[in-house]
Order: sequence, then structure tokens, then C-alpha cells
Amino acid sequence: MSNVEHLWREFFADPSQWWDRRKRKTNLNAPDFQHKRSRRSLWVNGHDNPGWVKLMLDQQWEEKKKDQSVSSQMKDSMWKEYFTNPFVWWDNRTTKKNPMAPDFKHKVTKQTLWLDDPENPPWVSLKLGLELEKQKTDEFLNVNSLAGNPGLLFNQSAKVGTENANMSTASFFVQANMEKPKTLDNFDWKALSLEQAVLLLEEQASPPPIDILANILHKCRRKRSLVYANRINNYLTKNNLKFHRRLGNYLVPMLVDCGCLQDAQNVFVGLRERNEFSWSSLIHGYCECGDFKRAFSLYKDMREQDVHPSPYTFLSLLKSCIRLDDIERGQEMHNLIIIFGYEHEGSIGNILVDMYSRSGAHADAQAVLFGLSTRDVVAWTTLIAGYADCGLAEKVWECLGWMHSDGVASDAAAHICSLKAFSNAGAIDYGRDVHSQVIMGGFEEDNLVVNVLVDMYAKCGFLEEAWNVFNKVPMQGVVSWTALISGHARIGECEVAFELFEEMIGTGVHPNDATFLIVLSMCSHAGMVEKGLSYFQLMENEYGITPTLDHYNCMLDLLGRSGQLNAAMLMLENMPVTPNLISWKTVLSGCRKWGNVGAAKQVYELAMRKYTNHSSVLALMCNIFGDLNIMRDFKMSNKVQMDIEVKE
Repeated sequence: MSNVEHLWREFFADPSQWWDRRKRKTNLNAPDFQHKRSRRSLWVNGHDNPGWVKLMLDQQWEEKKKDQSVSSQMKDSMWKEYFTNPFVWWDNRTTKKNPMAPDFKHKVTKQTLWLDDPENPPWVSLKLGLELEKQKTDEFLNVNSLAGNPGLLFNQSAKVGTENANMSTASFFVQANMEKPKTLDNFDWKALSLEQAVLLLEEQASPPPIDILANILHKCRRKRSLVYANRINNYLTKNNLKFHRRLGNYLVPMLVDCGCLQDAQNVFVGLRERNEFSWSSLIHGYCECGDFKRAFSLYKDMREQDVHPSPYTFLSLLKSCIRLDDIERGQEMHNLIIIFGYEHEGSIGNILVDMYSRSGAHADAQAVLFGLSTRDVVAWTTLIAGYADCGLAEKVWECLGWMHSDGVASDAAAHICSLKAFSNAGAIDYGRDVHSQVIMGGFEEDNLVVNVLVDMYAKCGFLEEAWNVFNKVPMQGVVSWTALISGHARIGECEVAFELFEEMIGTGVHPNDATFLIVLSMCSHAGMVEKGLSYFQLMENEYGITPTLDHYNCMLDLLGRSGQLNAAMLMLENMPVTPNLISWKTVLSGCRKWGNVGAAKQVYELAMRKYTNHSSVLALMCNIFGDLNIMRDFKMSNKVQMDIEVKE
């Protein structure tokens, strides 16, 4: 293969690595394609080219033509953006030294435009021509009308002269885009994006009106941009506007939402007048970062200064009570909410329902829900989730009925919570009804909902229905696979379960910690020691899953059942997680099964050092010696019994 043929093959393998110079080359002898890194060159009409090159280029051109309409639309959009906001584009027409360089380049996105691009819309050249004519006319009028004032004439010509390479983008925008010159005070700032507004702001000698600055702060807060928040903060500091009464109270929320909590605190401290907006925002910021003590302290200061809290204030504080699991403080907040008349606010009601549901106060949660003027699906789902977490399947079904009677349809979250409750309770009839609602509601394509459906049918022992749903899942994830594996394992079909596990891995789905727990449990009950050890190592080495205490207890059970008590004790003593009561019982049960008194003594001594408060371990030890009926160990059995009596 010749060197030229090799280069062409490399070109067609990845054309994106080559510059296409065909459209813009000024020298006919220049190469048509040039590699971006190695600078190696290719010519379309090169005499050494293989015969298939032109055929491939024609085919490539046909494929390009298919995308031509998309490319034209993109070019059309870019040119429209240029004529709408030219100040965010660099105009390189009079300054570029390389004729192949772009004529215009976007300051933020770095997009490029060429005047001679054949894909340009036809109206572009007409628009640029009219712009040039207008510029010449305005320049002529300015020169003739301002001839009596040389200083003013100089300033005006400097603004419109295209020869001035240092012309500011703002003055260019005023001259090129507006029908009549206007000042930046009445310029439509609201039409600009955050990036455009900050860019233009930093180029001005003096700040725009306060309303405009407040609008820019609002844009930055919505976008939550740390970079632009810092730039705006620096700009306001430089122009002595940081502690402005109105702007400062806008600046605090912006800095909080953009992640600049310390800067927000500094501005807040420097403000002479603080409104509810800045107080609540700072409280929200401390709640979000977990500094609950500071948040509640701020609320106390807020009330001492007679600042009226808003629903937004209480939302943050209630979320803190939930995270702290402090139901008493939450009830205090609830009483204050009633005093201020916010108890019927939807967002407040939803968070109160959540707080009471999480703490198990379901009656209070239900009372709050029924006290709301409007009950949305979020509030209903929160109550359903609370009952589901406590395994109250009947209450979940009752809530679903109330919700539908209230004219609120279940969403994906409501279906998932309900199905989990019915799955854990084995309430297959309720689960089938929800399945019907899933179909009627059009949630059959929702992977999360369908995965939970598979899990419900599998847990309830209806594997055929689980398989029917599984085969319709658009994207079969680890939840569905694990549910099927667990379902087959539960009815003793371990071989099928192992095959499913291997098939799951073969399809590229990674098992999770729950999957491995099921697989290790199967190995334990089937006495597959080597297989269990292999999966245990695979879990951490291949999939990066750190074994939990449950995984270690499975391995202890596997080793204990198979009689490998020394290995079990070694794992028990050296595992990185602290053993629990199940761990000790598991190993002692293995000793009991195999009649190994010596191993039992060692486990007993280890348990006494680490778990002296668990009389159940000592009772199990006593049962081991009693069952073995070894007279020489009778004294030790009595000692264990005495230990139990002392502990009790």
C-alpha cells in the first residue's frame, strides 16, 4: 500500500481530524485536505490517488447533502443572532491577517461565520450591504452636520469608523443595529441573555439604572451560575453598589443560590436595611449546607427585629427539622405557621405532611393533608409513601381511593410507592389493580414503574406475570433482573437464578449490592463455597461494590454451613465492618451444627470482649454445650448460665 493510499484511508476513517480547505483556499496549488496535527496534505486531483478516492468523495458529498438543510438552518440561526446582538460577536473583517480566518466569532460560544461561505442564507449579503450603506450615509451626515465642532466630529467619526480596530462592541451595536442611535439607559437589557448582559455591563464606563441591575441579578439567580455571580459581585463592589438598599437585598439571594454563602453573609452584614427576602434566603442557605444551628439562630434574630417571615422562611426551617429528625421543633414551626396563616399554603402543607409521615405521626399527616385547600399529587404521594414505609398496605390502598375521588390521578411516584407497599405485604390483588392504572395512565414505558411491577409479581410468587412484564420493559435494568433472580431463588430454582445472573452480566447490566446479596445467599443455602467466594471477590474487584455487613454475614453463613469454621472466625475477626448480633449467632450456629466445641469457645471469648451486653449470644453458647451434652464442659456451661443470669 502506497503512502498516499494510506493517508486517504486514514482520512475516510475519521474526516474530523482533517481540515477541509477546498472552499477557502486562495492558491490553486494548495492542498485540499490537511491533517490537524501532523499537517500531512492530500489533493483531490493528485496523480498518485487510488481510483476509489473520487468514488468515496462523491459518496461523502451525497451524505453531506442530506445534512445540508440542517446546516443551512444552523447558519441561518447564527446570522440572525449576529444581526440581533452583534455586540457579542468579534468583527474581524478589517483586522484579520489570515484571509482564511473567520470574519465573525462569537465571544462566548466561539462559533464562527464567513462572508464567503456558500451555505450562508441569500439574505445575509443583502443585509450586510444595507448595513454598509447606512453606515456610509450616517458618516456623511455626521461629517457635514458637525463640521463646526471638531471635537464632537472626532468622537462621532471614531464611533462609526470601521478603520478603528479598538471600537467597543457596545458602540458598534448602537451604530450597526439600531435604526436611531439611543443611549444604553433605554436599551432593551431584558432581551439579553445573562452572558450577553454581563459582558455588556463590564464594558460600560458607568452602571445602568438600578432596575436593569436588579434584572441581571434575577437572571443570574435563576441560572445559578457561580462564575457570573462572582463577576456581578465584583462589578457591584467596584461601583460601590454592593450595599445599596435595594440591590443588596437582591444580591444576597443571588449569591446564596449560586453557592457563594460566605459572600452572601458578608453582604447581609453590611446592609443597613434588610428585608424578608434577604433574611429568608440566608436562612435557606444555611439550611441547605447543614448549618441548622446558624439557620435557627438567624430566624430568632429575624423575629427580634420584627421582620415578618414568609412561607419560604418556614419551608427551609421545616426541611431542617426533617433532616434533624426533630419532630418537636417541627411542631413548634407548625404552630407558628398557623399563627401567621400559612397552614393552607400548598408547599407548606406538602412539607408538613412529609415531616409527620417520616416521624410515623400518620394521623397528623393526614389531618394536615385534608386541611389543605387544594391537594395535589405531591401531597397525596407523600402520605402514601409514609404509609408504605411502615408496611401499611391497607392504608395505602385507602389513600389511593381518596386521591382518585379527589380528582387527582396517580403519577409515576405514586405508582411506585403503592406497588412497593403491596409488594412487601404480598397484596397481589391491590398490585394488579395498580397495574391496570399504570396501563390506563400510559406509564407502561416508564422504566422505574415497570421495574417495580416486575419486583412485585416476583416477590408475590407470580413469576409468569413477572416475566410477561419484564419482556415488555423498554430498558431492562438491574432492578428488574434482580427481582427475577430473587423470585426464582425464593422458590428454590437456584440454577435458573444463577443463569439469569450470568445472562444479566452478559447483556451489560451491572449487578448492584442487592443482587450480590441474593446470589451470595443462594450460594450459602446450596453449599457452593467456591462459587460464593468467587462472587464475593467479583463484587469488589470487578464492580467496585464495597461489601456491607449483610454481605459479610452471608459469607459467614456460607463458611459456617460448609464446616469451614476457621475461615469463618478469621473473617469475623478481620472484616472491616463491626460484627452485629447476627454475625456472632451465625458463626456459633455453625459450631453447633458441626459439634466444634473448641471453635465455639474461641467465638464465645471474642464475643465477650466485643459484645458483652448481648445475653442472647451467651444463651446460644449455653444451648450449644447443652445440646452437645459434653460432661467435661459442664462447668463452662454453668458459668455461661451464670453470666446470663447476671446480665439479665
